[in-house]
Amino acid sequence: MYQGKGPADVMRERGRLELSGLLEEAVSKRRVELYREYLKKLEELYREGRISEQACRRLKEEYEAKMREAGI
Repeated sequence: MYQGKGPADVMRERGRLELSGLLEEAVSKRRVELYREYLKKLEELYREGRISEQACRRLKEEYEAKMREAGI
C-alpha cells in the first residue's frame, strides 16, 4: 500500500484517512440528530391528530431504522 512512497506521502495519506473517518462520524451523528428531530415532530403531529396512528408507526420504524444504519 505504501511501497515506494516517502514518509511525507505516507503521513499525508494517513491524515486523509483519519480526516475521512472523522468526517463520516460527524455526518452520521448529524443524521441521527435529524432523525431524532423528525421523531419529535412525528409525535407532535400524531398528538395533534394530523397523522394516523398507522402512518406514525410506519414512519417511526423507518426513522429508527435509519438511525441504526447511521451506526451511532
